[in-house]
Amino acid sequence: LFGLDVASRVSGAEHGFIGLVEGDTVRLAKPLGQYAGFSSFSVTHGTIRRVLDSKQALWLQDVSQAPDYVADIPGTVAMILLPLIRHGRVIGVMDLETSHAGFFDNETFEFLKLVAARLAVALENAQLYEVSTQQLAELQELYGRVSYLERLKTDMIRIAAHDLRNPLTAIMGLTELILESHEGLSLDHLELMRDIDKAARQMYKMTGDILSIQRIEQSAGEFKPIDVVGIVQNVYNNSLIHANRKHQTFELRIPSMSVMVRGDEVQLREAIDNLVSNAIKYTPEDGRVCVRLSIDEPHYVRVEVEDTGYGIPENQQARLFQPFYRAKTAETRQIEGTGLGLHLVKNIIERHSGQLTVQSVYGKGSTFAFTLKIYRDGSQQSPG
Repeated sequence: LFGLDVASRVSGAEHGFIGLVEGDTVRLAKPLGQYAGFSSFSVTHGTIRRVLDSKQALWLQDVSQAPDYVADIPGTVAMILLPLIRHGRVIGVMDLETSHAGFFDNETFEFLKLVAARLAVALENAQLYEVSTQQLAELQELYGRVSYLERLKTDMIRIAAHDLRNPLTAIMGLTELILESHEGLSLDHLELMRDIDKAARQMYKMTGDILSIQRIEQSAGEFKPIDVVGIVQNVYNNSLIHANRKHQTFELRIPSMSVMVRGDEVQLREAIDNLVSNAIKYTPEDGRVCVRLSIDEPHYVRVEVEDTGYGIPENQQARLFQPFYRAKTAETRQIEGTGLGLHLVKNIIERHSGQLTVQSVYGKGSTFAFTLKIYRDGSQQSPG
């Protein structure tokens, strides 16, 4: 049964089997690892019984936490069980086990569900080897491409975290010292050092944005009730100095009372700060930036950042939230940026089950907004 070979290679499982269900017995059609000495066993109870009854795949990151787990072989730490179903009937089961903690991931689990579906078809048609070879080869190729792209992304994060940020910090420190003393340097050399410092800081900002995106994607922390009014107020206070430097009218319109949402305070602060920073950056001197928080229908809070900046051409707005994309106009061409800020904001807001929107008219300004569901614990008053 080639399917188990593919599944074990993709998942890294050391032990497992494909078994055919015959009442309360599973007969092993293809064993792997320590299951090589088994021919069949009873499944009147245990995790396999649970999978057969529920017809749902099961991923146990720690088998010791499953009260119905029965150890058939020693040393198993994590396992994946997948029912092989055809026309609503469980005809078999695939078991994959490892002695390494945290070895399986969600991407592997979802891929193995596809493998299990193909195996079920092959078992029913009594053509398991021939059919699974072709279908699983296609899936393996697809998974290989996905895995390759994932490795590229992971490598980029690793390079950014370990191979770029440390030397960039050193470069920025040295250029700062040179620019402060600048004895014996010609004007041309000074300008060159300023260019180096500017490029290093821009690259440092980009690596920070990349790491933030990776952190958001991998974050699995629990949300808690937080006051979004306080977050908006804090971002406004911290941004006021930047708006004043450009002589901008910087307005804040928020309710006088708290508005609670469930979320990650650090991430939401980062999202709002990105929107406000962008508004100030892309609004010329003497322009206007307004940060608003209002109640949108009874159950939602709406945060808006409006500016009278350069605006975004309509034909470029659809790509704004793609990573590394920056809208290109004559007015903004010289403004520095990484093209990652809005992508980061979108990831954060969607992780909070919100929706990020943009309305912009080229030459007149833009409004970025998102909505989040209000959290009420029963004692909280509705904002008025």
